[in-house]
Amino acid sequence: MDNEKICFTFRKLAIEAGRSIMEVYNQNNFEIKIKSDDSPVTIADEAADKIIYSGLKEAFPGVPIVTEEQANTHSEKADTFFIVDPLDGTKEFIHRRGDFTVNIAFVSKGIPIIGVVYAPAKKRLFYTDKDLKSVEEFGHHELKEIGKIIDNLFTNDEERLEAKNKIFQVIQEKELELQKMQTDIIIAEAKGNWLQRSWRPILMLAFGFIVIYVKFLAPLFGFTIPPLEDEFWNLLQLGIGGYVVGRSAEKISKNITINKQ
Repeated sequence: MDNEKICFTFRKLAIEAGRSIMEVYNQNNFEIKIKSDDSPVTIADEAADKIIYSGLKEAFPGVPIVTEEQANTHSEKADTFFIVDPLDGTKEFIHRRGDFTVNIAFVSKGIPIIGVVYAPAKKRLFYTDKDLKSVEEFGHHELKEIGKIIDNLFTNDEERLEAKNKIFQVIQEKELELQKMQTDIIIAEAKGNWLQRSWRPILMLAFGFIVIYVKFLAPLFGFTIPPLEDEFWNLLQLGIGGYVVGRSAEKISKNITINKQ
């Protein structure tokens, strides 16, 4: 068996199954059935199982598959096979607790050596790489257009996975850089002049006056009440949040050293 192909296929099918599961998870209502062992099963279990089972059959024809949702596979007798739990934690799924996973494993000579565990609601993905090391993949796990582009550029499964991981790593690094820039701005304001330190509370007071006028003064004295758009309330929340953060930064600014490297 080709470890690289197994790893690539597992990851792909787990993400596809997770996407299908989340479509059901985000619905207001979905059907719940009771299996012969009195455990619950939903259309999400069945949909995920179909995606994984058919995907494994297509990629590895002839390799037995044991899956929880198909009782007829439980009698398989083999020491090399795939084992699947398409939705582990159905009760948590039903109660929308988010603690459920997609599990796929490859068992060789009775020993599980390659696997994937994907928690779509938590956006956490763990799998075994081609060197049989357990890793967590950070970044966005959805199969988007960028994945299709990479699939067209690379014909080797290992190269595809490596390219995608590098891209996701770069995205995560840029997100961290953006967070640092935002922090640096707040620190710089806290160390700045009176206007730089005070524009947030001034803005908040202006918004506060508008709220008092619209909610209290205008109705009390019969003045015209101007309509406030949703964007106004968003800006008010940002102003209050910025004021709190700015004041906190100002109090500790004397102990802050800006890294200019």
